[in-house]
Amino acid sequence: MRLSLSVLVFSCVAAQGGKKPDQSLWFFGQKYASNKLKMLSSSPTQIIEQIFQPEDAAVKAGSVWHIQSKFKNYWKEIMDDINALYIRCGVVSNNYKGMPLNVYKHDHSVFAVRQHIWWLRDQFVGELKEEILASTTCSPADKQNAWRLIDSVHTKVQNLGYQYCKKQNPEATECTPGKQLTWFGFENKRTLANRLENIATGVTRRRVGMKRNGRSTNTEMAKSRSKRDT
Repeated sequence: MRLSLSVLVFSCVAAQGGKKPDQSLWFFGQKYASNKLKMLSSSPTQIIEQIFQPEDAAVKAGSVWHIQSKFKNYWKEIMDDINALYIRCGVVSNNYKGMPLNVYKHDHSVFAVRQHIWWLRDQFVGELKEEILASTTCSPADKQNAWRLIDSVHTKVQNLGYQYCKKQNPEATECTPGKQLTWFGFENKRTLANRLENIATGVTRRRVGMKRNGRSTNTEMAKSRSKRDT
């Protein structure tokens, strides 16, 4: 059995044609200003429920249900914050690259798990970069918030892999020390709060580029961001 976001695509098209879409399809029943966010809205739920299978977990089922609920709330908050940025900046994204997401319910392989959580990372990080950071209508504060959300997305995706290995499938080869970084990238855990605190206290220096002819010449800052967001 395959679940697909194609039903959301159809709903968005129907909405543009004057028909009211079924709001129960949207993640947590939220309403979003952008059709792209509407199409993305159910994907965190699908992926989280696909990754964590309480009946097959290495720990008690109740513990896995708790993890599912916690991560759904994390993604609800992330999507609400993105939506608020879209509204302030006047963004209506119609870039459907990488859509739809196909979830094969019978495929619970580690490879499928990694592909699903990295899909979340790539879709949401790409959306923030292309629609907010590249926007001419967003304020510097909005763009700073976009970088914060990008860090949050990376952190939550990393934590999804960590909790999968800890509670769902610790016996998997890919979950053993030495493999985790390659597959899920969580050996060196991202901590957004610590990074921002280190910048505020001067432990970590925020790079400020020199401008020449109106353009930044600080390639190190660009390289740092590129490495951080891969």
